[in-house]
Amino acid sequence: MLPPVRSKHFVSQRHEVNPALAFNLLRDIQSEVSIWHEQLRQIVDAIHALHDQGPMVDGWLESSVARSQSATKDAGVDAAILRHGDLDVLLQYVEVISSKESSQVESGKAESSQADGEKATTTYRLCHMDQSGRVISQHCPPEQMGMVSMAIARYQKFRQLMSQKQAIEAKLQRTVDALTGTRSAIRDGQ
Repeated sequence: MLPPVRSKHFVSQRHEVNPALAFNLLRDIQSEVSIWHEQLRQIVDAIHALHDQGPMVDGWLESSVARSQSATKDAGVDAAILRHGDLDVLLQYVEVISSKESSQVESGKAESSQADGEKATTTYRLCHMDQSGRVISQHCPPEQMGMVSMAIARYQKFRQLMSQKQAIEAKLQRTVDALTGTRSAIRDGQ
């Protein structure tokens, strides 16, 4: 038998670099970047469409029910009854409230519509925070509630889209940074 011959140029197939692997990685990266590019384009189109729908409002709506003077006076009496807490008076008070609520439910009246013949009015305020964090509010007429609500909803959707856009842009920037570093390393290695 002949002894094995060892050559300087002998290379094991297991440790050989496969150039196809580099091309496959580049294609995978290109595919991922293409998907992000398309998502970014769709988000930008959605933002433009949202702007075309109408105004946007960064804020929220609050409502308050104002009862007439006699209803407010009754509420003060109710608070006094609850504060002093005579058991018999409290039981009568609970019975009266229960009977009022059951009669309102049976007649289909809303809680804010009428109480013992008194008219309750609902007022609306558009609120937002200023730069120092204080809540600022202004009167919002009931006839504008629909328009203001839609403007608030558009702003919320706008914020969601901007958040998605920023996340995709951050992924693209990280990819660009990594590929730039890889390209520099390849050039320096030549």
